[in-house]
Amino acid sequence: ETQIPGALRFLRFSQKVFGDNSVRVVPAYLLLAEAQLGLGRTQQAEEFLSMARWNVQQNPDCGNELRATL
Repeated sequence: ETQIPGALRFLRFSQKVFGDNSVRVVPAYLLLAEAQLGLGRTQQAEEFLSMARWNVQQNPDCGNELRATL
């Protein structure tokens, strides 16, 4: 549970610096999803993965490495 506050700060910082729709915020969403899965919170993890997927879909120039990680 201690990872989640840090991951949320990472997400907020990334959104502030790069914008809400940037693919540069996807790693923060993935980190949050992973932390939620580690705690057995699959629904919350799915929500973060869904947000990450939406950002990737909105950016056709997104690299294959990030798509594969997602």
